[in-house]
Amino acid sequence: MHIVFTGPESCGKTTLASWTSLRYNLPLIPEMARFYLEGRSSYDTHDLSEILKLQLTEERKWSSNNWLISDTDALTIEIWEKYKFGTSFTGLINRNDLTKTKRYYFLCDKDVPWQYDPLREHPNERHLIFQVYLEYLHKYELPFTLLSGSLQVRQQSIISKLEDLGLLESAS
Repeated sequence: MHIVFTGPESCGKTTLASWTSLRYNLPLIPEMARFYLEGRSSYDTHDLSEILKLQLTEERKWSSNNWLISDTDALTIEIWEKYKFGTSFTGLINRNDLTKTKRYYFLCDKDVPWQYDPLREHPNERHLIFQVYLEYLHKYELPFTLLSGSLQVRQQSIISKLEDLGLLESAS
């Protein structure tokens, strides 16, 4: 099972993915865009294509694990391209790419305070971007749980859902 944390900028994806990985002692695939874009002042669709390749390469490296945690995935990259450039990876990402490994998504709500980061671009548009995430999760018919509220409420939702999905707690 591939557990993916997704959602707009500054909504807690990295915090929750890291927490889940540590709690259950599972491999964590980081958001490869952070490594790729670090120190760059701009990017274009070619760069997003390169980020997608990096993200998919990381996923393949860990694909033999029964359980895997990702801080974003290809869906996030497609949504970002669509939102920022008005285009999408037609033919590169499709429902089969997202479902060939069993995935479950945690969609992080925008109800946490914005935190500045030089790689974040849209502090006042998170509500719009969040709607795009909902649209795509429904478009690809991907299973997901909405995570909202305090950190503790979100963590309890994660624990409950992972137990429902068959992951036995490996840490208390």
